[in-house]
Amino acid sequence: MRNESFFSAPQLKRDPLGGLHAPMSDALITALVLGLAAGLWLIAELAPPVSQCVVDEMGVHVRLFGHFRLSQVRFEDIESVEIASWWDLLMDGTLRHASRVGTSPFRRPVVIRRRNGHPLLVAPRNQAAFLTRVEQGVLARGDVPPAGRLTSA
Repeated sequence: MRNESFFSAPQLKRDPLGGLHAPMSDALITALVLGLAAGLWLIAELAPPVSQCVVDEMGVHVRLFGHFRLSQVRFEDIESVEIASWWDLLMDGTLRHASRVGTSPFRRPVVIRRRNGHPLLVAPRNQAAFLTRVEQGVLARGDVPPAGRLTSA
C-alpha cells in the first residue's frame, strides 16, 4: 500500500483547547492575578489588626487582639528604634535574627534593637507616631543611648 494519499491529505486547523484565543486568555489571567493582589492588599490595610503595638509608661507591648501579650520590651532594654525597609533588613542580616510580631509585608517595619542583641520587628499603623512615643519613653527614663541611635531611616 502506498502512503502518498496519507501525506497529502489537507490538515485541519484547530482552535486552542478551551476555545479562547491565546492573547485573550493571557489578558484575562493577568487581570485576575492583579485583581487578587489588589484585593489582598486592601484587606490587609483595612482589616482590623490582629496584633496591636502599645506604648505605655513601662515600654512597648505587642498584644493579640488587644488583650493577650505577645511580646514586651522595656524602655531600659531598648538600644535604638528606627523605621527600615524590608530590603535593608534582608541585606544587613537583621531579618534573619529578628523576632517578628504583627508585621505586614505591605508596610515598612519598625525595628526595635534591644541591648541583648535580639531585634524586634513590629508594624504599627502609624509608624511615625509610634516611633516618637518610643523615643520619648526611652529619653524620659534617662537612659540615653549614643547620639543618633534613635532615628527614622
